[in-house]
Amino acid sequence: MTEAVYRRPDKVIVYLYLRVASSEEVEYLLLQRAPASHAGSIWQTVVGGANWDEGLVEAARREVYEETGLTQLHGLTAIGFAFSFSLSLPEHQASLYAPGINEIRNTVFAAGVLSRQPIALSREHVEYGWFSYQEAVSLIHWPEEREALARLHPLLSARSCFVDGRSPLDSASQA
Repeated sequence: MTEAVYRRPDKVIVYLYLRVASSEEVEYLLLQRAPASHAGSIWQTVVGGANWDEGLVEAARREVYEETGLTQLHGLTAIGFAFSFSLSLPEHQASLYAPGINEIRNTVFAAGVLSRQPIALSREHVEYGWFSYQEAVSLIHWPEEREALARLHPLLSARSCFVDGRSPLDSASQA
C-alpha cells in the first residue's frame, strides 16, 4: 500500500504571528534549524509533512505543537497561497516518496498566538525568535517562504482591513 510505505507529498507551512501590545505591529515567530539537519542552520517558520490520515489543517496544528509546544492558536487559516517544489533528494532519501513523485505541494497557513510565551523547541531546532516583518523576511532562507510572508503581511497589517482591532485572519478559522 502506497500510503503505509511512502511519505505523503504534502507539506504545511505555518506562520505564527503576535500583535505587539499597544500598536498595530505584527511579529512573526521563526525557528532556527539545527546545524546538523538536512537544511543546515537556516531560519524558517513551522514546516512539516502531512500524514496520510490527516487533513492539512490537522497537519498544520500538529506541526505547530510538535515544533513549538503551542496549543492555543487564534484563527488557524490557509492564506490562499500554495506552491510546489521539485523533489530532488539525495540517493539515500529517494525511497521516502513513491516512485513517480517528483514534487512536493506546500500549503501556507497563518495563526495568531494569544500571548508571548516560552516556545518548547523540537530537536530539529536550536533557537527561536519573534521578528518584525522586515527582520523575518530578511532571515527566511527559502524564496517561496519569503513570498508567502510577503503575501500574508499586508493581510495582517493593513489598517483598512481591521475590524475592532483584528484582521480578517484573526476572526477566520478553519480549525
